[in-house]
Amino acid sequence: MVRLAVKLLLLDADDRLLLIHAKDPKSQAECWYPVGGGVESGESLQAAAEREAHEETGLVDLPVGTPVWRRDHRYEFDGQAFDVHEEWLLHRVEHFSPAPADLSAYEARTMLGFHWWRANELTDTTETVFPPQLGDLLTALIEKGVPPEPFDISDAAAMSDRPNVVLASASARGAWRGGVLPSFAGLVFVVLGISVDFLGAVVAGAALVLVGLLRAAFWAKVCASSQLVDDGVHLVWMYRGERRAEVAWSDLRHLVFQRYARQLIWAIGPRDGGPFPYVLIDSRADHPAGLRRFAEMLIVDRAQLQAADEALANVCRHHRVTYHGIASRW
Repeated sequence: MVRLAVKLLLLDADDRLLLIHAKDPKSQAECWYPVGGGVESGESLQAAAEREAHEETGLVDLPVGTPVWRRDHRYEFDGQAFDVHEEWLLHRVEHFSPAPADLSAYEARTMLGFHWWRANELTDTTETVFPPQLGDLLTALIEKGVPPEPFDISDAAAMSDRPNVVLASASARGAWRGGVLPSFAGLVFVVLGISVDFLGAVVAGAALVLVGLLRAAFWAKVCASSQLVDDGVHLVWMYRGERRAEVAWSDLRHLVFQRYARQLIWAIGPRDGGPFPYVLIDSRADHPAGLRRFAEMLIVDRAQLQAADEALANVCRHHRVTYHGIASRW
């Protein structure tokens, strides 16, 4: 069942946003999130916002909020999963010192405190903030003003003008190198077949050479059209300029980038072998198989692997996703 919730952007005159500091009772993980909570039956968004603001911060006479964002979201807390539809309201308030007025025993046990954050602090912090892109969103809201209509903050197109960041590009050179082994084996067969006057070995060798060349040409074409991209909200596989698969950063907990195989294996298919690095994603929802498949096809050389490792590490740090890279595996 999806619950309706209201989230409050309490901004003071210096554009600082009030966030709650909390700890998950089960995992002991700490995080920061905006004031807000569930909307009760028959309650308007403004009434719910006033109630939540008073209960959680002690604030009275909350100014009328302006709708700016919305989000359908699943989150985990205290070992339970919750599906919510969030409506985000902007409230301009005078700076104050929060003093909760009516917390439940559960809230009192999980809340650790409050802090007024500037947008750049949210963007740069290494602490866990929900939603992860809150710093970018707040920056865009302050710079551009209230949008004419509230938009879905899970939508990459609704983000600020931050350009897509290419994290990894495939290497045609690596793809051609992947065809070396079968081609070399084929040449050996051809030479041996000619030396012993055995036509079958010559034919088999020629077939191996052809397989190696075709394999390399196919993967070179794939590589020339594939990129792994961060659009600010999603990790995206771009293929031939189109979004083929994506997963929201807010749904990720772990990302692993490793070598699939050090050696050059001469099987034809991407799942059968080859110098393929890959990305494994541990998601709160279903595993995004499309991204895993893309990453197995992503053939890159050593320099590109190291560049991709660094780029993925940086972007995971930005989105508060745990990253396990290839740096220690060479």
